[in-house]
Amino acid sequence: MKKNDKNFYLTKTEIQKIKKSKTFYELVIIGRGILYRMSDPISQVCGPISTGGNGSVEENLGTLAKAIKFLTEKEISVFNQLPFEKTFDKIMRNYKTSSYDTPILEEFYGPVFESGKIKNVYFLPGWRKSVGARWEYNYAKKLGIKTIFLPKNWIKNYKK
Repeated sequence: MKKNDKNFYLTKTEIQKIKKSKTFYELVIIGRGILYRMSDPISQVCGPISTGGNGSVEENLGTLAKAIKFLTEKEISVFNQLPFEKTFDKIMRNYKTSSYDTPILEEFYGPVFESGKIKNVYFLPGWRKSVGARWEYNYAKKLGIKTIFLPKNWIKNYKK
């Protein structure tokens, strides 16, 4: 696997563990294990997934994936949260909530940010329309994590 591969730091064993996880706590343990193997400084991409953005979860995940690849190709060490997404959905089915998926934020992203390993968060254009990205922005600020905003035209200039 090439270093600029989006899953460079993810092992086959971790992929299987992610798929079998039943709690956010289990996912945090896996996520932190990945973070501790990654090259510093580590960044994460934040942006719309279920609210705001391109109007659909699939399109928003595609944009997030492109941003991760874009930054990785610039030799920025990026924590790729995308392999966790399907399991987030599976775990959320056990929550009795009709509101936004705050457990994902509070029980996964909060502890990941609190690990001290994420030094930069890159925000996609339109992030302010996303409930989750606004939460990530506020939490990153609270923890002193540097916030960086990708310009509106970043994706037009990225051909891959």
